[in-house]
Amino acid sequence: MNRLYRSYNSYLRERFGERVHKVSVDAGFTCPNRDGTKAVGGCIYCNNASFNFSPRKSVYDQLRLGIEKAHARHKARKYIAYFQAYTNTYAAPETLYDIYSTIHHFPEIVGLSIGTRPDCVPEETLDLIGEFTRTHDVWVEYGLESSHDGTLRKINRAHTFEEFRDAVFRTMGRDIKIATHLIVGFPWESEADVYETARKVAALPIDAVKIHNLHVVRGTALERMYLRTDRSLLSMEDYANWTARVLELLPPDVIILRLSAECPEDLLIAPDWCNRKREIVSAIESELLHRNSHQGRLFSRNSSPTL
Repeated sequence: MNRLYRSYNSYLRERFGERVHKVSVDAGFTCPNRDGTKAVGGCIYCNNASFNFSPRKSVYDQLRLGIEKAHARHKARKYIAYFQAYTNTYAAPETLYDIYSTIHHFPEIVGLSIGTRPDCVPEETLDLIGEFTRTHDVWVEYGLESSHDGTLRKINRAHTFEEFRDAVFRTMGRDIKIATHLIVGFPWESEADVYETARKVAALPIDAVKIHNLHVVRGTALERMYLRTDRSLLSMEDYANWTARVLELLPPDVIILRLSAECPEDLLIAPDWCNRKREIVSAIESELLHRNSHQGRLFSRNSSPTL
């Protein structure tokens, strides 16, 4: 058990009694900030090739092959179907049902995790997702990245923090676990800005947080921005320091899904330390130990909002 923060692996072992592996799925969705509904081009940092490594097959085949691979490598016996690429609720409920229901073909799949945007979860979609909680551990992962609307405009998210807050409260009460994604290291955000985001997220009924360092991926608008300006990215030391403080500000029971980003080397522009996952995690843990601190040390439940 990690005494510094509540890790995702520890949660899975508590919940299922053993390690559980995620199988990532690309179901062929797009996003409303890509297709012109709300914007074009997508998020400035997004190139799904950075985490989607193979040509898209059917959802069934992706799950089957992912399970076979995880079993061969890790002797895994239980799995979570992770609908990861783009906005995985951006379709009619009947289409979503057909896609998600593929998990019923695999009794070894014990969880369903759906990555999406807070502006793409109408009530009927949340009702549909809630039906899967009868048989599976169900998560909705809302991309947020920052609580600052100015940042959300700069990165072309095309939604607001208030839309995120609304989606979180509407997801409550359905036995759906709620996760969110945060990015640390936008060049125009200060430490204080990052900690303000952490405090705002900490005040909401969030079950888990995924923390990423900002990294520049080939073929993105962020790459073009990065190459034409002299703004630098955070050093690993600064990222570890800032992220340690974010952990201190989050509630102690919030599950930490990740503490760093990863990207294929041939797509990574910067920073050069991005893929040194163990070193990054070790640096964050070392910083917490140096402070004699832990997740939740600076959290106050008195700041929790009312409905």
